Amino acid sequence: YYRKWASGKAEYWHKFNPGAMTIGTARGSFYTGNYFTSNFQSGLFTDVPQVHHSVHLATSAYVIGTQIENVIKDNCEIRIWSSGSIAQNSGYTISIYAFGTWK
Repeated sequence: YYRKWASGKAEYWHKFNPGAMTIGTARGSFYTGNYFTSNFQSGLFTDVPQVHHSVHLATSAYVIGTQIENVIKDNCEIRIWSSGSIAQNSGYTISIYAFGTWK
């Protein structure tokens, strides 16, 4: 979802289940997961927006958090972190809110 305001501000919301998580390198007691990309509405932002995100877990999910890795005006990349070495296929969703300018 997105909204363009007459003032030139733009907002974007996206909530999704990224699906299968691939477990990567152990970093102490945590494991890196894969990256997921959220594409903003085409041409929505004229510059790199500010992005806020959160992860919502089911009780069986091993996901412990997400980290924004890269933001450009067309999309953002999010890395998943896990507390277990078992790939988690479902049970979590990621919510993204981005805001910036469209004119």
